Amino acid sequence: MIQKQKIILLVLLSLVLGACSLTTIEKSSRNPANTGIDALFGPEFSFTNSKILNSMTGATDYANKLNIDILREWKAKFELLCVVLACKVVKTSDKHGEAYRIKFEDGFWLQAGTDTGCLEVQAKPSTVSEFTERKDIIKRMIWESGAELDLKPHVRIGGGHVNVDLKTAFPNNDALLFRNFVVDQANNPHLVAGIFGNHTGNSPPISALEPHLHDSFKDTIRIFDETLDATGGLAAMQHLGKEIDRRVYVSNPFWLNNKKKVWTPSYYQHLSFRSIGQSVAEEQRRIELRGFRPQQTINEFILEAEFINGRLTYLRDINRPIEVKIPKRINFSRQEKISRFTELVKESRLDEARFKYFADYPFENQAFIVDSPRVDTPTPSPEARFRSGINPMNQCLSVFRTVR
Repeated sequence: MIQKQKIILLVLLSLVLGACSLTTIEKSSRNPANTGIDALFGPEFSFTNSKILNSMTGATDYANKLNIDILREWKAKFELLCVVLACKVVKTSDKHGEAYRIKFEDGFWLQAGTDTGCLEVQAKPSTVSEFTERKDIIKRMIWESGAELDLKPHVRIGGGHVNVDLKTAFPNNDALLFRNFVVDQANNPHLVAGIFGNHTGNSPPISALEPHLHDSFKDTIRIFDETLDATGGLAAMQHLGKEIDRRVYVSNPFWLNNKKKVWTPSYYQHLSFRSIGQSVAEEQRRIELRGFRPQQTINEFILEAEFINGRLTYLRDINRPIEVKIPKRINFSRQEKISRFTELVKESRLDEARFKYFADYPFENQAFIVDSPRVDTPTPSPEARFRSGINPMNQCLSVFRTVR
């Protein structure tokens, strides 16, 4: 009898220990040891020249004859390179019209088309390591062939928007990580107010919005935390994005300074949620980080993607809601920006030496501040606009001054 009781106790103990171990595995599966987030990234590289800028007649003039002629010249360059790089060029179309896709044998692709004041190149969504493996081919195919047509990345025009795949950036539809990433971006406007870019009219961080919208953002996050289970998956992520669109993205500096209100506030923000909804195919769902300047090199884009992966991994491992701490200002000194960026790099356990590139970047010359419209301000020539970084599409919307 005693022996039988011992056996029963041992069986019960093993079941309890087994349940405990299963619970431990289930909890730790959210934070696999020594495994970082490895998201897919979709770039939007932009290139322009004085001819394209001189030909512009309006804010949405992305498909004029000169743009398309230069795009076709670029396509001819692609075809010559494909003879030695084992690829082919296929005519296609995008939302702006005519486009050309460069297809490689391994399935990778690049696609060039038109956009406002520039030509834009997109790529198959890929990981950091995949872009790193192909960086020399991308450099030759895009940057070097473009330079032969005097096509170069501007300091601002066209932007360098970074699209981050929803599924790989937030594994298992991690709504807590999604929530924390959104808050982390709001808490650190230094990133898109100098370090990675500075176009706070077109793609403002929360700090650049009106003060009452800061409160709306905080309240939206509070309600999310109180009423929705942070493990609620994709539906919770989509709900948060929709609520920020509805309650926070109701204004932006362009919209405020333009009487015609042609700039849709819900899109013209640093962090765009318009491609995460149920109507978007799963493989197309992504968040768009719009506050990045045009990448001057492929290496710059790779570093930006590495940084985003680093922040995602850091935030995932915290495994708790982070506090909303939106700075009450958008203008920071150069040293303030560098110091905060260095803190974030360290916090994310990234290689400081690699990211010194951004601390050394002459971003101070690119500060863009929106002024109230003034009819007495002379309009600079297209050549002066190109040199100074003033986007010609803005001349009819508001007056900008470049801070040197």
